[in-house]
Amino acid sequence: MTTDITTVPMTMAADQAKHKAVIELAAKIRDWQTLLFAVEDMIADQRDFVSWWDEHVRSQGEVHKKLQTGNFLSVSEATQLTGIKDWQVSRWRTALADECDYRDRLIEAAQRRAGFFEDEDEDGATGPSRADPPSQRGQPKRLGADFWPTPDSLIKAASEHLLPVLPRSTAIWECACGDGTLGRGIGATILTDKHPQDGSNPLDFITEDPPCDDLIAFTNPPFNAFDLFLKRGLELLDTDQISGLVLLLRHDHFMAGGKAEALNRAKFEVHCNWRPTWIANTVGNPRWAFAWVYWGNGKRQPPLYVKEVP
Repeated sequence: MTTDITTVPMTMAADQAKHKAVIELAAKIRDWQTLLFAVEDMIADQRDFVSWWDEHVRSQGEVHKKLQTGNFLSVSEATQLTGIKDWQVSRWRTALADECDYRDRLIEAAQRRAGFFEDEDEDGATGPSRADPPSQRGQPKRLGADFWPTPDSLIKAASEHLLPVLPRSTAIWECACGDGTLGRGIGATILTDKHPQDGSNPLDFITEDPPCDDLIAFTNPPFNAFDLFLKRGLELLDTDQISGLVLLLRHDHFMAGGKAEALNRAKFEVHCNWRPTWIANTVGNPRWAFAWVYWGNGKRQPPLYVKEVP
């Protein structure tokens, strides 16, 4: 065995079991917010694990050929350490090729097992089949948990505590505006989206240029594309295509080693010390707290921790 044992995700099997348990319980009690977040967590862990596996695990023959690098585990060693078999990794890799579809299938499967489906037979009788309406919220084509209008409490925190810190002469660009809830709340000058709902032309933040110069990109990024938004935003900032970047982060992002470098570049953070409700009338306690993070010019300021104001 040659790979550094400290880098091996040895709790993966247990973590996946925990995610599954949360998903099943959330579907059973119709706690849609917890269900969607748990599915996001499961997919994120699978994505990271597949990436680790592809980097560090090789067939026995390949391991022997490359022992001098000190970087590889055999498939059997990796399975013994993590509890995950190579066929499961292969399944995850295939499913993750289309994360939106995969997410929808996981949610639907959980709802189906919980009995929240209906269809009609020839006589009009109903039975298990169609998704429970609260989980289908009239979204644009990007289905799943990546289109959630920002809760009012988080918009209020951004308006009161973050906007005053931003350069007043710089226009705000809500670059993944969805239905415009956040953009209107923060007084954004420009609102764009990959899947606009107002009939405007689409603009993909990840692949297209900003609509004009000297903008602060300010958004609650799609949950399933957060890493892409962070990477793209910092690229635009570093090449002077935007003058600032503000993103909404879940608090667990601050514990992710892969985000340490980016977070150390941040100039200001507003930590919202409550767990907001994202889906109206949902059952159960909200699961996550959030923070607004600003990257731009100027000196780094101490983070600000704020309470929810009714």
